[in-house]
Amino acid sequence: MFQENELVNLFSGVAAALVLVFFARRMFLTSLRWFYGVFIAMLVAYIATVLEGFFWSGPLNLIEHAALAIAGWGFAVACWRLGHASAEDGRED
Repeated sequence: MFQENELVNLFSGVAAALVLVFFARRMFLTSLRWFYGVFIAMLVAYIATVLEGFFWSGPLNLIEHAALAIAGWGFAVACWRLGHASAEDGRED
């Protein structure tokens, strides 16, 4: 069975995805494309977390943890690329 906080995470992630899709349609910032990928990996992890409470707990647990690992590495790469992009532009944000 799933826990309530897992559902809250999933609903929060889906709500944030709707906002992201709404704004991404208006403008797609190429410097943030890694962050978009990280967000998708986090949503996959949230979905797998809730589904593993109902069936296929072993494989879905593996998918959850793999997605979280991908999100962590992706976030690190995104931060590194964003830092180097601003340094190359001469900005100090």
